[in-house]
Amino acid sequence: MVKPVKDVLLLRFSAMGDVAMTAAALREFAPAHPDIHFTMVSRPLFAPFFEGIDNVSFIVADFKNKYKGLPGLWRLFHELRRHKPDAVADMHDVLRTKILSLLFRLWGFKVKKINKGRAEKRRLTRRRNKQLNPLKHMIKRYTEVLLHVSDFRFRIPNSKFEINNQLITHHSSLITHKIGLAPFAKYKGKIYPLERMEKVVAHFAQLKNVEVYLFGGGEEEIKFLAEWAFKYKCVISLAGKMSLSEELAQLATMDVLLSMDSANMHLASLVGVPVVSIWGATHPFAGFTGWRQQDVNNIQIDLPCRPCSVFGNKPCYRHDYACMNIPEEIIIEKITIFLTI
Repeated sequence: MVKPVKDVLLLRFSAMGDVAMTAAALREFAPAHPDIHFTMVSRPLFAPFFEGIDNVSFIVADFKNKYKGLPGLWRLFHELRRHKPDAVADMHDVLRTKILSLLFRLWGFKVKKINKGRAEKRRLTRRRNKQLNPLKHMIKRYTEVLLHVSDFRFRIPNSKFEINNQLITHHSSLITHKIGLAPFAKYKGKIYPLERMEKVVAHFAQLKNVEVYLFGGGEEEIKFLAEWAFKYKCVISLAGKMSLSEELAQLATMDVLLSMDSANMHLASLVGVPVVSIWGATHPFAGFTGWRQQDVNNIQIDLPCRPCSVFGNKPCYRHDYACMNIPEEIIIEKITIFLTI
């Protein structure tokens, strides 16, 4: 008789947006299967993503200190092994998780890994003979791993990410609309030109009963967004001023978030906020759109060279980043819809 799976260990260490999507998958899957306990192993920063799910716990994997290098991985494996999981789900399929998965297999544990669809993504992004077809969403890929590792059929619940209301800043009742704006991404191919984005900011800054909240991180981004906040009335920069839990709480109060193809898109999706997203070198077809977001809110232009990259990390071979030549008016129009609902 096959032993039923009651305890599943999940491995996903980076990046923020991908861990947020893993959390989205768990927030749907775990409540539908209360008889299974899920233990998420990830970096300390990402713990807030998994709070509030009754049958999910979190184990910190600090690869900068305690679990650094191969000796650290060996130490982490033995600590995780003591939890005696019935199965291990590799949600990352990179060198660290491959090593850990191998060790778990050698010790007789059931292990399943994600199929990232790498070959399909290469066909989607290659320069010639592109196959421009929508690929499976990454959250569905995460869910498939959970299905395979737990031997259950997936039942979709009515899931909701609960926010600690004490973290939410309450504003004057005169302010009727709150727009979040996250203008940065890791790579240039995913960033809308900042001089054009400022025109979007300026448009909404001059409207009555509207506040614009700027989200970002990193020293240069914080300085840049502070300049916009100083220049425009009713524009507030939150960059560098909050913990991740506080950022999620603030995002939850927005009417809409304007974002690049970046982690903020996934953070807003976690808390159920609609996202208007801008796509340049990357493409929604790759499966990285915000979970449960509407396709109509993906802003992009059709070019034969798009997409040229899954992650936006390749330099533009045209050298002009024409994919970001999107009129500001289109962005403003999309955002304005949410201010009239």
